Amino acid sequence: MSKPELRRIDSRPTARTKGELGATLIVRNESLRLPAVLDHHRRIGVDRFFVVDNGSSDGTLELLLAEPDVHVFWTDAPFRTRKGHWRGALVEEFFQDCWSLHIDADELFLHPGMEQIDLHRFCRFLDEEGVAGIVAVMVDMYAKEPPEQVAYQPGESLVERYPFFDRSGYHLRLRGKRKRNRLAPAFQISGGPRERLFFAHDVRAGRWRHALAARLYDIRRTAPHRATRIPCINSVARRALPPYAPICVKVPLLRQEPGRAIQIASLADLHYVEPPIPLSNCWAGLLHFKYMPDLREHVREADEKKLYGGADAEYERYNAVLQQTDELVLYGPQSARFESTADLVEAGLMRLSPEFEAFLSACV
Repeated sequence: MSKPELRRIDSRPTARTKGELGATLIVRNESLRLPAVLDHHRRIGVDRFFVVDNGSSDGTLELLLAEPDVHVFWTDAPFRTRKGHWRGALVEEFFQDCWSLHIDADELFLHPGMEQIDLHRFCRFLDEEGVAGIVAVMVDMYAKEPPEQVAYQPGESLVERYPFFDRSGYHLRLRGKRKRNRLAPAFQISGGPRERLFFAHDVRAGRWRHALAARLYDIRRTAPHRATRIPCINSVARRALPPYAPICVKVPLLRQEPGRAIQIASLADLHYVEPPIPLSNCWAGLLHFKYMPDLREHVREADEKKLYGGADAEYERYNAVLQQTDELVLYGPQSARFESTADLVEAGLMRLSPEFEAFLSACV
């Protein structure tokens, strides 16, 4: 490896065969979710996993070493400043001129048409489309009960135990003009339970802001090129959305092309790619499982140790709200049960291009 701080601790051959599809993960104490996350991605078509363990102490390392399709790298370097470097080292070493998936240990990637075709075939469509990546909207998943009341066991289906998501309340807005020209995608998406529970506006100002945000930014109405950009209303429009709401869009599926190096800052969280790359007209989904029994412990540790760098203020907000909340209830009138990717398409959280629909029809 090009980064000496990463120590390889498995002995499995890493030579890649043509057509193989690999995934990278950066993990720390994720033994609760990892069995289900690995199983899901195997089922959709991932052949091998390249995982960096950042000093886990909960059995994560032993779990990974027991998996025959996982390559394990260990480091105790600071997570907040080195995550992008670790992923960059894996991309440079193993994923040149091929497709690779880059996820966190609490995410399940869903590609368009996944009920009919696997990820290999979907990547062939992306090759035909002539792109190097695809946007995925992060969709927070939760149960009806507060997180502490769900007795989840490792290996159980995450979707079955946490089947609900917000079907409305997502906003799409263009990035600032300077960033829009050098980052992909050129837009941001926010919303979902994180926004409504942790980053909502003052209630007294909420009604008009909610109405304006729905009018200008509602993801179900707004194509990226139509997001509001009228100069005279920009300042008012910006105030229509909750401040500092977490961004819930990523570019997790990438084709690293020779001579086109993705900047390390992009690889740290993949909320954008710099320099910009051509992106698919389709959108994927990324089911996100944060609201589980370890939520409070994870948030407290992240806040106290400042693990996430640019997201430290976000975790400080989570921790402050959780300390004031005895039972965090996410389920409400906006909740819907996830059954298939068609539910995300209906909510505007996944998108299928006419070209992909024709491709899918030809495949099945």
